[in-house]
Amino acid sequence: MIKTFILAAASLAAFTAAMAQENKQWVSMVEEKNIGGYRIQYFYNEDGTLQSLESTDDQGTTNKVFTYNDAGQVVSIDFGAWNGWVFEPYSYVEYDYNDQGLLAARRNWNLDDDGNKKDFYDAEIRNSYDEDGNLLYKVTYLYMENVADYVLMDSTTYTYSNGRLGRMDCYNKNGGLSSYYIYEYDARGDLEAEINYNTPYGTAASAETYSKREYQYDRSGNLKRLIYYLGTSMGGFNMPQDSTEYFYDETVSIDDVVYPVDPEETKDFENYLKSKIEGYSVYSLEEMDMKLSLTQVYEYSYQDFRPVSVKSIEVPKSDEPKVFVSGGTAFVLGYEDKDADYAIYDLSGRMVMSGKMAYGTLDVYRLHDGYYVLSVGDMDIKFRK
Repeated sequence: MIKTFILAAASLAAFTAAMAQENKQWVSMVEEKNIGGYRIQYFYNEDGTLQSLESTDDQGTTNKVFTYNDAGQVVSIDFGAWNGWVFEPYSYVEYDYNDQGLLAARRNWNLDDDGNKKDFYDAEIRNSYDEDGNLLYKVTYLYMENVADYVLMDSTTYTYSNGRLGRMDCYNKNGGLSSYYIYEYDARGDLEAEINYNTPYGTAASAETYSKREYQYDRSGNLKRLIYYLGTSMGGFNMPQDSTEYFYDETVSIDDVVYPVDPEETKDFENYLKSKIEGYSVYSLEEMDMKLSLTQVYEYSYQDFRPVSVKSIEVPKSDEPKVFVSGGTAFVLGYEDKDADYAIYDLSGRMVMSGKMAYGTLDVYRLHDGYYVLSVGDMDIKFRK
């Protein structure tokens, strides 16, 4: 009798959880409306975790497949590119967590021609925390075949005040300070401004104001507007370079929405979601005027989507380089085994990054969302972050 009762209670709990998910609105797609050709489709597990997604733009279609541990944390992501028949694997990421359940390490592999992991991973990011769970250090290592070892590429330290992030310092592989960020908050404790300083001589004393991001909120606490400014030589800021306007349905709480959580693609508004997001528009400065450059619209459904799994088959690879961005990492297919000088430009032609690419991998964490052009070798490749 007791066993029957326990089974019945378990069945009721499972049924209740399933009904709770079914009564919610699921984000099924994010689509670009004014430019066109870009969309993301989301597929979920029964518990609301993200099972996989498919991204399509003018570079082609890619997918991600997520694997979780018993605690519901992502432990690995498989990346694939559609070759006309199947999703052909090109990269793999795995995550480790500490005893607090916090992300301790992220490692990624660029796969070989047969879709298999190499004997060594290409890059690793290691995180350290204080006893309260605040991130203190982040260190990036890249594998260098010429020395058959991992080499420190950069590191970041985080400083807190009253429980909130106050400063982030970024160091290059030689230990010199390359840039730092100062964070300011409003009376409610919400982030109000992120100010970025470059340090061309490796010290804070040589700091030059580079940019500022200004955050504005609606009455519900949702992020309403994000404005990006470039600094001036006098330490101030020019007129806005771009502005992102977010719009919501405030009649629907975020508690009634299944929102896709992808650790590789965190958005600025995610930390402030109180209502159902309907989309956002980005306006960029052109000829001294802010003009609409793109609009992303979120589509919802009450259904639970399931992707159709496909088995990989061996097909010829294309020699044409392509760029796929996941989180703060850009993968340049066709350059996996090459070191090459590169430059990245925004659509106004301003160079925003340059350096030497290592094994087809670029750190683009500091770029804000938008379209860019990667110039490498004799190729100019448009991509989206």
